[in-house]
Amino acid sequence: YLRRYIGDAQLAEDAFQATFLQVHLKCRQFDRYRALAPWLYQIATNQATDLLRRNRRYRAFSLNAALCSNGRGKKDASLLNADVAVGHHSTGWCNMANIAYRAGSQFSMNEAKEIGLEQWQELLTAMDDHVSAYDIKMESEAIRLSPMLELDQENEVFIGENAETANQFIKREYRKGYEVPEMVEKAAQS
Repeated sequence: YLRRYIGDAQLAEDAFQATFLQVHLKCRQFDRYRALAPWLYQIATNQATDLLRRNRRYRAFSLNAALCSNGRGKKDASLLNADVAVGHHSTGWCNMANIAYRAGSQFSMNEAKEIGLEQWQELLTAMDDHVSAYDIKMESEAIRLSPMLELDQENEVFIGENAETANQFIKREYRKGYEVPEMVEKAAQS
């Protein structure tokens, strides 16, 4: 059923495994007075539909084939630009959050309330509600409050009152194998 529904044996196998995981997780919800087959088919159909949606959203394809199959035997790296850009921005935001966390100190509600940004109080309330749902207190070791940081994007450094604290966490050294090639750096600068 799943192979016909999805049209791909590997994806059908993934949906099959996800179906039986859901059956295991939801078995207590099954009404034993109902037929088993329609229940299984509904779970399988839902898993297949979800898998197809995810697969459309995050298309998987061979990088080698994408680079070499432009019909002229030449590599066409432009096919990968969108995915690279998304990865680049995601990594950038993660790095910024890491620097803010490391430059911060233990959270203090009194200090947080002193920040005069629009919607800040609403954000604090929402954050407190969210962490409280997991029995975490805002003023615990796990929660940190970053100093206000301002980034000079052109020079890729922090500027302003708390710049010295944050700039010490900016690194330009890369692990072996992850170095940025010089020609890529130059192209990015122009």
